[in-house]
Amino acid sequence: MKIRILIVTLLCLGLFCATATAAANNSTGNRIWDASQQPSLEYSWTPLSYSGFYYDLNSGEGSEMLTVKLDSYSDRSIEEDDLVYSTRPIETDFERDEWGSFQIIGFMAERYFAGYSGNTAFADEGSLIADGQLAKVLINDDDEKSLFTGSSLVLQEGYVLDVTEVDLNGNKVFISLKKDGVQVDSTVIAANQDYIYETRLGSTDDFPLIAV
Repeated sequence: MKIRILIVTLLCLGLFCATATAAANNSTGNRIWDASQQPSLEYSWTPLSYSGFYYDLNSGEGSEMLTVKLDSYSDRSIEEDDLVYSTRPIETDFERDEWGSFQIIGFMAERYFAGYSGNTAFADEGSLIADGQLAKVLINDDDEKSLFTGSSLVLQEGYVLDVTEVDLNGNKVFISLKKDGVQVDSTVIAANQDYIYETRLGSTDDFPLIAV
């Protein structure tokens, strides 16, 4: 029996600790600070003026900022607390419209998953940043796949979703999720039902890691 299911997978892996400092309102401009042009002594690089920060040209996503505070136009030393890097979460849509949106954050020119928001349909609001963690979104799409009994959907980071059995009426399917060949979850899902795999992510319990 053939089934058609919509696959939208969100994998959040590759953890590391990070901190961010709140940004202030500062003057911004060209990448080069030129004292002869008499710019502001509090000067900031943004994603639009510095290519080393994350910026999505299509969506305009980008939140990183580096602010330098100088005492005078001849000042060539930076005192403690006068160089501040900041970034903040940005709300962004899932490719699957029914799932709403989640939060991403730019950090050191890369795009990372920050957490789920109140606009996420399948998960409670939760922030990885609050636990000192960030993760990468490995898959976020709305492609349609055709799977059969006994077939598998290969994801990322060693995860494979197996279609073990489909009921005679085609309304339910028994699936098994494996990680590096070891089964980590199995369940029965109904037609048009989302499959959510939750696991411990760093210090966060029951975090939705995969959604299909």
